[in-house]
Amino acid sequence: MRMRAFSWMVLAIGIVVNTVHAADVAQETPTELPGGFVLSVEETRILIEQGHIYVADCRSAFNFGKGHLPGARSLEYQVDYHIEGTSADNPVKQINLNNLPDNKKNIIIFYSHGPTGWKSYRAAQTAIKAGYTQVHWFRGGIKAWLEAGHKLEY
Repeated sequence: MRMRAFSWMVLAIGIVVNTVHAADVAQETPTELPGGFVLSVEETRILIEQGHIYVADCRSAFNFGKGHLPGARSLEYQVDYHIEGTSADNPVKQINLNNLPDNKKNIIIFYSHGPTGWKSYRAAQTAIKAGYTQVHWFRGGIKAWLEAGHKLEY
């Protein structure tokens, strides 16, 4: 009986250690965006206050509903079943460019969770490849926004 309890304790500790380690090694996004602009918290705030921009929240609709940057629109990734090799077991997710402004000269800010938020980085890259010329990426994301003491919209 003691051996079984000890085995369960070792297993539980192993799971906790692996979970903590996995969280620590989340790969951070690059610090540059070729063809676009990387914004600080202050630069993002100023652009949002000036208005006439498109702010794209690349997090899930669930997280968007928990609060987002002022004026942001949810630009959740969607599975594209038209890409070869895509299936329910192997989904290929992409942003829907149809949700972006028609005018490719409009200022667009992409953001997600923070420095490990690859969705916003990839969305910004996709927009640049599609010919958008004013692509801005807020690398710090919602994490940096909150740390700076700014409010969210709900």
